[in-house]
Amino acid sequence: MAQPSTPDKWPSTDMFGDTIKVEIGIQEKSFTLHRGVVGYYSGYFEAAMKHTFKEGQEGVIKLPTENVVVFEHFVRWLYTRKLPESLVMGEAFPWLCDLWLFADRRQCPLLANQALDAVRDETVRAWQLPTSQLPSVYENTAEGAGLRRFFIFLISHIGGSGNLEEDFRLNWPGEALWDLAKCLWKLKEDKASIMSKADLANLSTCAYHTHETGVDCLKK
Repeated sequence: MAQPSTPDKWPSTDMFGDTIKVEIGIQEKSFTLHRGVVGYYSGYFEAAMKHTFKEGQEGVIKLPTENVVVFEHFVRWLYTRKLPESLVMGEAFPWLCDLWLFADRRQCPLLANQALDAVRDETVRAWQLPTSQLPSVYENTAEGAGLRRFFIFLISHIGGSGNLEEDFRLNWPGEALWDLAKCLWKLKEDKASIMSKADLANLSTCAYHTHETGVDCLKK
């Protein structure tokens, strides 16, 4: 089953039946989730719950390296499709990026896409670039990952010398600097202009989303 990447599909009522226990972090905090629902959204969980795997047979999935708070946000989203309000105001970038990275690891495209859209919206609201998250994003993603490309897009299209603080620059991964250089060169060739808040607020992020073949989306 292909996990949904756009919000036009919902789990069916028969998915709210059997449950599975998920233990998170080194303290093994336990969460009980509906098998059908978590498998509907996450390719990782769908595979892990198959009876050919130990986790599926025993009804327990252990994820000792995952962050408990991030997983709590995931569980709330799983049943509401809403990101917590605490991620909308204040220092939201770290949590939004952690949610995207979790969704990427656990093959949950709809959550990844919503988290990326929220990064765009938070950038507009705060009019601040998420450059402090570049090391984490590049360390935990592969070349061509949607969040990498979107960060480089943001920095190149709305950034300026005043937005690029020295300590962040010194800690940037080499890949990020190279990606930014390539993007800036293309902007120069295209003679593109810096984006305004309104431009960014109305930007379609579909090109940076995770979608199955033949599927795309329109900006909300």
